[in-house]
Amino acid sequence: MTLRTSLDTFRWSLSLALGIAPLVGCGGATSIDGGGTGGHGGSGGGGSARFPCENPEPIVGGSGEPTGFVQCKGGAIHRTAKQECPFPSRSAACPVPANCDPAAGGCIVQCQLDSDCTDSPHGRCVGESVGGGLPGCYCSYRCLNDGECGPGQICQCDALGGTCVDAKCTTDSECSDGNLCTSVVASPGCGGVRFACQTSLDECLSDADCPSGRQCALNDTPGVPGSGTAHVCMAPTCAIGRPFLVNGAPRLAPCVERDDFRSALLPAVETLDESARETLRLRWTEIALMEHASVAAFARFLQDLFSFGAPAELVERTVAAMGDETRHAKDAFALASAYAGKGLGPGVLDAADDRPRSRREVVVTTILEGCIGETVAAVEAAEALARAADPAVRTALARVAQEESRHAELAWKFVSWVLSSGDSELAAETRSALLDVARGALRDAGKARGPVSANADGEVLAAHGILDDALRAEIRARALSELFVPCAMALVRVHDERLPRAA
Repeated sequence: MTLRTSLDTFRWSLSLALGIAPLVGCGGATSIDGGGTGGHGGSGGGGSARFPCENPEPIVGGSGEPTGFVQCKGGAIHRTAKQECPFPSRSAACPVPANCDPAAGGCIVQCQLDSDCTDSPHGRCVGESVGGGLPGCYCSYRCLNDGECGPGQICQCDALGGTCVDAKCTTDSECSDGNLCTSVVASPGCGGVRFACQTSLDECLSDADCPSGRQCALNDTPGVPGSGTAHVCMAPTCAIGRPFLVNGAPRLAPCVERDDFRSALLPAVETLDESARETLRLRWTEIALMEHASVAAFARFLQDLFSFGAPAELVERTVAAMGDETRHAKDAFALASAYAGKGLGPGVLDAADDRPRSRREVVVTTILEGCIGETVAAVEAAEALARAADPAVRTALARVAQEESRHAELAWKFVSWVLSSGDSELAAETRSALLDVARGALRDAGKARGPVSANADGEVLAAHGILDDALRAEIRARALSELFVPCAMALVRVHDERLPRAA
């Protein structure tokens, strides 16, 4: 099986599950216009941080207005001051492509002017372009200041206004010792942005400071010094298993010695040298902890479904998914234990969320955890299965590849249901969230791409289910750009096409 085959197989499965024409709605994505950070100007400050902001360039609005945000070399952003995001009036109409016929399904024209976007405050009519000939003009709703965002969030300014993002700080002044309130990826491999103060334990300021295949994120793992605050280089957490996001960051249990949380799978380890066994132990332990955390993610999602009044099908599939993820975790711990030569299992997972979540946050978390996380996981598992040779490993990966596909479909079905549930305010928030995450996913896909390499050690690891980091980066990039983004845009298009009939 090739990566092209894995992507096509999942595209057809997802398209059938959502009722979206696969060659129209879920083709390869190229770009989503209307985003960006605007122009850049003069200078900023680095203070005495361990990773100072080099080549600082203030981020300005579409007409050159200050925003209080500064971009550093490598792409990290920090915030020097709270300022209202510029929202200059625009009279120019969104350019409707030639030969655009919304009735024929070839494009969508939801608006032409900003004044047409009235479902929520600060509407923008922006042009979007998705691969496969699906252009159009869509409404995007913005924030202008932190007060318009939820608890624990700030409004990150860009050329069109601002976007609410999670934050542990609001400006550099809240950080001690000259440290900055900087941006990091919210969920490695899944995307998103969040802000936090730098610390003395930091390993990075941006992805540019990390080894290939890793991203600069916050370490929220319990039991680790500086947990929840240190900027560290992390491997993608949405590959193999639905990430458990708390306050926007992935959370895992520690690994402990125990014999009661593993299946009977037993890989052949006799021919592996010590280095290979240690690498396999580390990677399969990481996978096992992610799968274990996925059970908690689904348990929380089940509660969310009740609070949304979701249909029985979604509830039943979520209950089944919890059992699937428990089995995945037990299989992965069985493999890790075999490579370690001793029983391994999960310790205590701190599942507490220290603040209530809004309905929009529930939707965004589902998009990141499920629509992105498990979509990527399903494709990566299929690719790992195609290369694996050990029978025990193949058994584990076959379960994951099949069941993660169903879990991804569940997340997409939830988002699709929310868009069609009749709650116009929630549907507008969900539509806006899909567009915001899609823009970020395209940016992350561009950063994630890298050359696919292979070597003798890589072949040994692949035989036991572990893919080369460069290949995993390519899988994430293509799953984001060729699956998530176009399918997200297809759902938005179906929602927008439904509006005139509903009216």
